[in-house]
Amino acid sequence: PTSPHIDGRAGLRLVDPGSIVHATDATGLVTVTHMQPIAAIFTVPQDALPEIRENMAKGTLPVEAFSRDGAKELARGKLVFVDSQVDAATGQVRLKALFENKGRSLWPGQFISARILLRTEQDAITIPAKAVQHGPSGTYVYIINTDNTVVIQPPALITVNGCVAAV
Repeated sequence: PTSPHIDGRAGLRLVDPGSIVHATDATGLVTVTHMQPIAAIFTVPQDALPEIRENMAKGTLPVEAFSRDGAKELARGKLVFVDSQVDAATGQVRLKALFENKGRSLWPGQFISARILLRTEQDAITIPAKAVQHGPSGTYVYIINTDNTVVIQPPALITVNGCVAAV
């Protein structure tokens, strides 16, 4: 007979040599954490739920995992689960994404920023979110013409998420 194979990474030992352990102890000797593939749980506002569910019905939704500050892409995966209820205290819905994690860029317990690709806008101009100004008449952007004159124009904003698609 072959011995059982446990796939994962062992953490720090939970008992010391000489400790008395019992089969009924709540804690084990060591924790083994599954690393490849790895799942990440994150939340989105409840207002995003209809569009997420609509797009899930069409197929798999890609998810990108970024460092906590959003500066570095860590992994690409797919959305595999949407929780069955909205958290009444926060108005958030929990989602679960699965990542292959071949380079082990994701680590259990790590804080990440996750982004779901719901649609791709063709021929849209993207600008940084901070370029959109707010005034008494609504939002506007400054546009520099080819003759180096500046015009104020209200953009048709599509999405604000670190960048804005303006048409």
